[in-house]
Amino acid sequence: SDFHYRNALVAGLLLANKDFKAAALVSEEILKKRPWYRSALKLAGFSEFELGDYKKANENLQKYYQFDPKDIKASYILGIVNYELGDYVTSNLYFNTAVMNGYQPKTELERRMIYNYFVLDDHKSMFKVFRYLLDEADVNIDDYIIAIYTAIEKRELSKASLWCEKGLQRFPDAENLLALQGWVYQIKWEEWNSKASLNKALAINPRNVIALLRTGIWHFMNQEYDEAKL
Repeated sequence: SDFHYRNALVAGLLLANKDFKAAALVSEEILKKRPWYRSALKLAGFSEFELGDYKKANENLQKYYQFDPKDIKASYILGIVNYELGDYVTSNLYFNTAVMNGYQPKTELERRMIYNYFVLDDHKSMFKVFRYLLDEADVNIDDYIIAIYTAIEKRELSKASLWCEKGLQRFPDAENLLALQGWVYQIKWEEWNSKASLNKALAINPRNVIALLRTGIWHFMNQEYDEAKL
């Protein structure tokens, strides 16, 4: 008997059928009459997100979120929407809420949070999330490479050293991790440890660019100029 409820069901079916434009139109029509209709707010927000209308999606989903702050998917989408709108602080607040409420895979959100903190130049928070990410069961080699390289760039050498060791425990034949470890040793003036790691990397791949560069620098530092040129 409630035609708004009937229309919400129609909007839900349209959304499920990926007819996002129609779903958004029906949902917005409901909201003209009932601005705080919970289901219509969610349907409108999800549809507008799919259409790339991030401003309207943000408005509707934030209203919906007041009804259900533990809705994991809404938290996740609000995180993406605010990222697209350039509000990286708010984006990470929603991503963190989604993680805390059990969103899976966590690695996806942790990577997004790291990027947001990088854009915000908040290195302390960025490295804190890296610490969680690198302990996840589904972490990959690229996660370690990015974490270690970023730590080197920010001169967080203790973190870089630790992550090299942890990464090589998981991926013992990862040439880029060995090359980065050689680089870290080089910065710390542990020359022979550096050379050992670089040699292992080059044994796996003689064309590894990081290992070649750092090996050349190693020879140059030891005044072995002909070897450095090679």
